[in-house]
Amino acid sequence: MTRVTFVLLIVLGSAITGATLTAAVLRFARKQGWFDVPNHRSSHTTPTPRGGGASIVAITLAAELIAWRMGYFGMPRFGALFVGGALVAGVGALDDVRGLSIRWRLLAQFVAGTIAVAALSTVAAISFDGMSISLAGVGGVITVVGIVWMTNLYNFMDGIDGIAGLQGVVASASATALFVLTGQAGLASVAAALLGALIGFLVFNWEPARIFMGDVASGFLGFTFAVLAISGDHGNGVSAVWILIPLSPFIADTSVALVSRIAHGARIGSAHREHLYQRLVQNGHSHRVVAASFGLWAAAMATLSIVGYDYPSQTWPIFAAAIASTAAAYRFASSRTRSSPSASDGTQR
Repeated sequence: MTRVTFVLLIVLGSAITGATLTAAVLRFARKQGWFDVPNHRSSHTTPTPRGGGASIVAITLAAELIAWRMGYFGMPRFGALFVGGALVAGVGALDDVRGLSIRWRLLAQFVAGTIAVAALSTVAAISFDGMSISLAGVGGVITVVGIVWMTNLYNFMDGIDGIAGLQGVVASASATALFVLTGQAGLASVAAALLGALIGFLVFNWEPARIFMGDVASGFLGFTFAVLAISGDHGNGVSAVWILIPLSPFIADTSVALVSRIAHGARIGSAHREHLYQRLVQNGHSHRVVAASFGLWAAAMATLSIVGYDYPSQTWPIFAAAIASTAAAYRFASSRTRSSPSASDGTQR
C-alpha cells in the first residue's frame, strides 16, 4: 500500500466517523437543550445546537494516540499535540456548557502552549530559507504567544456557517500533502484524520447549519494547526511557514480587525462585528458565499505553499506572492462591503 493510498483511507474513514459522531452529538445536544439562542449579537436567526466540533476533537486526539503507539512519532510531538490539544479542547467545552471568564481560558491556553513548546524544543524549531528560531529562551516565549494567538484567532473566525470548517479542510489537506512529501508519516496521518473529521462535520455545518462547532473545537483547531506546523519543522521536514500560509485568510482578517480596533481606541476584549467576514454578511452576502470565498482564498494560498516547498530556490518570490495575494484578496473583499459594522459580536457560540 502506497503512502498516498494509506492517507486517503484515513481521510475516508475519518470522514465517515466524523459524520456519524457529529450526528450523535446533534441528537445529544438537542436532548440536553444545548442550543445557541440568537440575540442582537448573533449572525444566525434560529436556535441551533452547539458543540458539534467535539467529533473533530475526538477523532484527531485518537489519531494522535494511535500514531504515537504505532511509533510514527515520539513522545515530544505526542505530548505537544495530545496533551496541549486536550487541555484547550477541555476548557473550550467548559466554556460551551457553563461559560468561563477570559482569564481562565487564556491561562489554560498559555499552559497548553508552554507544554507544546517545551516538548518540541529539542526536536523542532521555526525555520525559513536557512534561517531558524530556537524554541528555547526568547524564541520559545514568542512561539508560545504565537500559539495562543492562533488558538484565539480561529475561535474569533468561527462566526458563520461553514467558514471555520472549510478553512480547516483546506489547511489540513495542504498540511497532509506537505507531510507526505517530506515523509513524516505520523504527522501526515494526524493531518489526514483531521481533514476527514472536518469533512464529516462540515456536512452538518454548511449553511443552513444544523449544529455549530463550538469553542470545544474552534480553539482546538487553531492550537493544532500551530503545533502541527512547528512539529514538522526540522532538518528534513517542512518550514512551519508553508503549513501556516493556507490560514492566511483567518490570520489577515483577525489581525486587521485587531489593529483597527487598537487604532480607534476600542476595548480589545469587547464584543464586535468588525471582522471582514462579518461585514460581508451584514452587507447581504450569504454565509455560504462568504465561507466559499474564504475557502477559495485559502486554497490559492495552499497552492502557493506546496509550490514554495517544491521550489526552494524560489522561496522568497513565492512567499512575497503569498503576502501580496493575501493583501489583494483582503482589499477586494473589503470593497464588497458598503457600511461600517455595528458594535456587536456575531460569533457562533
